[in-house]
Amino acid sequence: MSKLIYSVWLACALGPANKQGRKLLAAFGDDPAAVYSAGSYADLGLRETTEKRLLDKDLTRAIDIVGRCERSGITPVALGDPLYPSRLRMLGDRPYLLYMKGRLRQLGETPCVAMVGTRDAVPSGLKSTSVLSSGLSDYGVTVVSGLAYGIDSQAHRSCLDGGGFTVAVLGCGHERAWRWYNGEMLSEIAEKGMIISEYPPNFPAARYTYPQRNRIISGISDAVLVTQAGMKSGALITADCAKKQGRLIFVSPPVAGDEAYEGTAWLLRSGAQVAHSATDIAEKLSDRYELRNPDVERIKKYHAHEPVENERTDAGNAVHGTSGPRPEGAEPQAAERSGATECEAAVLDAVRKNEGITADGLVKLLGFSVSDTAKALTALEILGEITALPGQRFAAV
Repeated sequence: MSKLIYSVWLACALGPANKQGRKLLAAFGDDPAAVYSAGSYADLGLRETTEKRLLDKDLTRAIDIVGRCERSGITPVALGDPLYPSRLRMLGDRPYLLYMKGRLRQLGETPCVAMVGTRDAVPSGLKSTSVLSSGLSDYGVTVVSGLAYGIDSQAHRSCLDGGGFTVAVLGCGHERAWRWYNGEMLSEIAEKGMIISEYPPNFPAARYTYPQRNRIISGISDAVLVTQAGMKSGALITADCAKKQGRLIFVSPPVAGDEAYEGTAWLLRSGAQVAHSATDIAEKLSDRYELRNPDVERIKKYHAHEPVENERTDAGNAVHGTSGPRPEGAEPQAAERSGATECEAAVLDAVRKNEGITADGLVKLLGFSVSDTAKALTALEILGEITALPGQRFAAV
């Protein structure tokens, strides 16, 4: 029998967040086969329910899970595996086994920031999430989140759009994820990033699985950033996990008096640090990691969206079919840029005519979706067409 089957059997016997796993493995030299072969665990002081599951030696479920993983391209990663996230390994309630899918890598070798927030996101919350996620990816930071609708999905989306690496942590097994999450984004993350679950492939989501997975979101990360959360948001559970784990906690500036940001404001009063930009977070990580130069990354992205025939003289100006600087007094309209969308052009025009307009105001004025508006604002900021003002407001440059 392969060691993997014994590892899966042990993970099922322990269940999620079982702190007794450390004691058990220490007694048997970190060997799951030795744990399986033992006839008694009476001297270890384990809970009765845990001991009862360990005495059940039926391997049928473990064999079925291994077969499901092989058919679905899922890699079970046990605690002693080099791919097991090194930051997570240090926690007392770490899962013994993780089920991973995608471009597998050792997450401990790169900076990771968890970005979390409410499902009921408002335009300003999505906007700040988009800007911060894109900015972190420019620094080479891995963005971790829970793939829920709202803030989580926006964090993943903006990271992917910026060419970054993102990790989604599920609250169910991989095979059940299609029922609870955005299937298209799930496929894209599996192709370009990584998906992690502590639950077997066919394990269903439940009310308790989401709070459990939150400790993994914070546990594999160097810091947690909450961009928008009400007082009942699950993001506060993730922030609490981060505090217990000794992680850095950041919030984006909350909108004063807005109920949608009550949880964010509470975290700020409780000692969280404010992240006005990705640079605020990067500065805290720079003593541990060598980060990328974000200005270089932005210029690369800008060039990547221009057609071959466009000749450029600097990072900010493109003139179709010609070379040289932009004529004095001539302002490039968003609609004239080859990479501009209808939404970008409309947003730029609206910002020029309504200085200090908010993201929410743009959505109401123009009728574009919250996501498209947030993307347009991010693109126009990177291009230097608009600038963000205090209070989530925008003005033309």
